[in-house]
Amino acid sequence: MEMGEKMEQSAVVSVSVGVIALLVTSFYVYWRMKEKRLNKLKEQFFQQNGGFILLQKISRHRGSKETAKLFTVEELKTATNNFDESKILGKGGQGTVYRGLLSDNRTVAIKRSKISGSTQIEQFINEVVLLSQINHRNVVRLLGCCLETEVPLLVYEFIPNGTIFEHLHDQTELTTLVQGTLGYLDPEYMHTSQLTEKSDVYSFGVVLAELLTGKKALSFAVSPEVRNLAIYVVSSMEEGCLVQIVDEHIINEANVEDLVEFANVAKECLRVKREERPSMKEVAMQLEGLRGVVGEKHRLEETKSSLKASSSSILDVESSKFIDSLSQVPMSLAGGR
Repeated sequence: MEMGEKMEQSAVVSVSVGVIALLVTSFYVYWRMKEKRLNKLKEQFFQQNGGFILLQKISRHRGSKETAKLFTVEELKTATNNFDESKILGKGGQGTVYRGLLSDNRTVAIKRSKISGSTQIEQFINEVVLLSQINHRNVVRLLGCCLETEVPLLVYEFIPNGTIFEHLHDQTELTTLVQGTLGYLDPEYMHTSQLTEKSDVYSFGVVLAELLTGKKALSFAVSPEVRNLAIYVVSSMEEGCLVQIVDEHIINEANVEDLVEFANVAKECLRVKREERPSMKEVAMQLEGLRGVVGEKHRLEETKSSLKASSSSILDVESSKFIDSLSQVPMSLAGGR
């Protein structure tokens, strides 16, 4: 009887072990298959969102101080507690912004963009490369992006002191007197003590001038004629010396015609008389148009490179002359935020 019970117990144990082993094996196989599908999906999204194009562009700018970092989706999920709703900073027509904490304890703003179409993807990649290299106190810095999701994610530095609207329109203090920064303030304010939308246009023109030249809006460490950047840029353009004042890092990569167009936008913003300045809407349209031209030239340049690499032996003389006449890829400028 005892022998029978022992055999029965052994059989139960054997069956239990077998079932557990089967469950563990099944779970492992399921987990591996799921992981494989997820990895394949991430690779698909990475390619779909222009990941390989971005890698090529990053490799070209490795000598730069700042380059865009490619974050994994796991990093950003961890940073936002799996994109928890409590982490949302705001929503808009261009996407949703989350607050996140990276593994190095940096607080960042993570934007889930809304873009579609190959043309927008190319513009998106160009802007990621450009914006990651801009380090300006009036421009929120782009740290990198994640392309492993269906919709690309952008990672920006986090600005903790509220929104621009709150800073401009908060009336809780005893006074709302203007405290403008020298070099950015509308020169007509000195005479009228009034600020208008055109005053913002002037300040934006100064920012454009800074991006163009790499110089500060106001510096007392230089000669008097260069001290005020707005005056210096406008006078240099009127004297036909624009190329001489452009930041050398830009002049080496950009197309001169595009630089002139960009500089003209800045010059229009910096007009002394308010009524002669364009509206911000007009400025945005001009920059958007310039970005479209730059994007088209970029696509032509990519076509040029592809044709030279794959079928240089069959290009006829006229096609070769046309392709060789294409300008180098210029630096693009993102529209206003």
